[in-house]
Amino acid sequence: MKTLSIGDFYDIREIIGKGLFSEVRRAVCRQTRQNVAIKSVNLNEYPQLRASVYNSISVRSNLQHPGIIELFDVFEQEGVVYMVLELFSGKDLMETIAERGKLSEKETSNILCQILLALKYVHSKGITVCNLSPETVLVSENPDSGFTIKLNDFKSAAKRRDMIFEEISPVFAAPEILIDGHCQPKSDMWAVGVIAYLMICGYPPFFRTKLKCLEKDIIAGKYEFNKPWWNCISDCSKNLIRNLLLVDVDERLSASEALDHQFINPRQSEIDLHEELRCLDQPESERSSRSFTDTLVSVASASVDVKPKIFRIFSKIKQAFIKPKAKNNKV
Repeated sequence: MKTLSIGDFYDIREIIGKGLFSEVRRAVCRQTRQNVAIKSVNLNEYPQLRASVYNSISVRSNLQHPGIIELFDVFEQEGVVYMVLELFSGKDLMETIAERGKLSEKETSNILCQILLALKYVHSKGITVCNLSPETVLVSENPDSGFTIKLNDFKSAAKRRDMIFEEISPVFAAPEILIDGHCQPKSDMWAVGVIAYLMICGYPPFFRTKLKCLEKDIIAGKYEFNKPWWNCISDCSKNLIRNLLLVDVDERLSASEALDHQFINPRQSEIDLHEELRCLDQPESERSSRSFTDTLVSVASASVDVKPKIFRIFSKIKQAFIKPKAKNNKV
């Protein structure tokens, strides 16, 4: 970590993003003229973030993969940490789902393949992401080449097999995390299963208005492929999700195993046309164009004891449908 002035090396430009505790600006390297993103965190104002910031830096410094936002350099000046990161033009996966309502199976397969390749690499380094969610996956869409994704958030990443972790979003938390706080590589795979389910139908497999009920369902692995949302979805995609959302950690697919699954494997990239066309044979009354946003709005308006943590992730969906967001640069 350098203690020299970051301004001597980078021409810092406009703000391109803001987090609860951080700010991101576009910058240009004075020597190479490369565009980068600089994320700053003021540890004087938020000393409680010191451990997570340094953990993120430590993990990122050992990761170089096409599916991961790269860390180029780090500076610290007067208690402010500056992380020089790869600039990636796009949005997070949650915003993409919010704008689209849901994704096709082919799009889901493409995105999952890239997430799994990145996770396979991360896990091979002995690292667990721990807080994988649609908010930590950045997405760029090209009309010709389709989706490109990059993993972005490693502040909670663990370098050992099990790590006590208390602040993971419950919607994406694996049973073992809720039971005893232990996060391991296959905990990330559970999150992949939740993300896959969410991308395909537009709502999560585990969603209850009371946190205790939500955690009980997750620990029991209690979810369904509800009609009419899943009427037209292939058995192949359901099989992958079932094998990712297994309560038994030993039975749950690893990243390598998931990459070999028929739904992901490039040799099987074309989802069975017969399965996708089944929808056309369904009566109109059995099909559904209703997105999870409709469900979210109706549930949110009810007078129930809703834990804010449950809705924190999905509030973006509601907001994006009511007022679509413009594209921006994310890091």
